[in-house]
Amino acid sequence: MDADEEVLDLRFEPGKPQDRYVAPLSKGGEAIALVSRPKTELMIVHWVGVPPEYRGRGVARRFMGKIVDEARKGGFKLLPYCSYAAAVLRRSPEWHDVLSGAPTR
Repeated sequence: MDADEEVLDLRFEPGKPQDRYVAPLSKGGEAIALVSRPKTELMIVHWVGVPPEYRGRGVARRFMGKIVDEARKGGFKLLPYCSYAAAVLRRSPEWHDVLSGAPTR
């Protein structure tokens, strides 16, 4: 099974102090991103994770693609505090339209 098939539907779960994006994975487990929205037009990506058995297979990148899609739909710019999110966004020119101009950590 390729990475495109493994990340299922994305759902948003509001919370305090951080919201979550969660996507069930086809073989069990979930991909999770912790985010916050300090301003109407900004979404901070604090952390992105997938279970260990999915690492190195493109699943986290596919999950980030779904978050990018959500940012585009909502009119948000992404500010990645998570080192993985920062790296994958920088390496993906097709996603630079949603990358905030603010420095990443």
